[in-house]
Amino acid sequence: MKKLLGPALRVLITVGIFILLGHSLQVGSTRLPAIGKFFSHSHGFWKSAESASGKGTNLELISPALQGDVEIYFDDRLVPHIFAENDLDLYFAQGYVTAMHRLFQMEISTRSAAGTLSEIIGDRTLAMDKMQRSRGIAWAAENAIEGWKKFPKYYSMMEAYSAGVNAYIEQLKPADYPIEYKLLDFAPAKWSPYHSALFSKVMAIDLAMTESDLENHNAVQLLGKDVFDQLMPDWNPHQSPIIPKGTPWLFEPEAIAGTNTPINKGLYKFSSQRSDHELGSNNWAIHGSRTA
Repeated sequence: MKKLLGPALRVLITVGIFILLGHSLQVGSTRLPAIGKFFSHSHGFWKSAESASGKGTNLELISPALQGDVEIYFDDRLVPHIFAENDLDLYFAQGYVTAMHRLFQMEISTRSAAGTLSEIIGDRTLAMDKMQRSRGIAWAAENAIEGWKKFPKYYSMMEAYSAGVNAYIEQLKPADYPIEYKLLDFAPAKWSPYHSALFSKVMAIDLAMTESDLENHNAVQLLGKDVFDQLMPDWNPHQSPIIPKGTPWLFEPEAIAGTNTPINKGLYKFSSQRSDHELGSNNWAIHGSRTA
């Protein structure tokens, strides 16, 4: 009996280790990925590494959902250029390429909007989920879908985009998932027009939340224009301009009509007073004579 006890104990320990390595662990408020899968050479984070040359330079989409030929060319900056024979195929390809480069961002953004982050992240996002649900973003997205359906031509484009996203997801094996999915140990969710509506609603909140016209108007009335301009300058000292300060100009700047201000200085200006300096897109313009 003693001779059998040792081998049996070793088998139990081995089985226990395999079970432990194959399942995620909850440590406090943090959920750790399944260590075995995460470090697996054939399925783990190693497979998520990208080559120095990026994700290919040319792609020909083949799907029963397509009506014609679609080619996608990636330039040296990995900017995709889509060539399609009709609008629905174009939006299908757009969805496919967006998922190829931004799948986890799409997932986390829509979960944030719907208030379902805690399903994958845990208790630490419960407060945020409750806030988003109290705002009714999911309800607003559902109503947006009903509005979109009144325009069948455009809604079919939303469906084509969703089909493209799902076509990319369906050809992924677990070993090919972006590393964020491996860290959180879950699979990508299928996309639908509802997810696009969620994204549009949360972006509407994001882009409207810093409106301060009324506050600025009252401040001007109280302080006067000169003092207000000194306290609230158009130039945000935290911003990083699209054309860095000190860049040499290869042309003679033209003055804006009626002023002594060269146009090139206008490229540096924002009008978002008192806004979060980490929030915003690259918003700038250049004259058509300087573009191809």
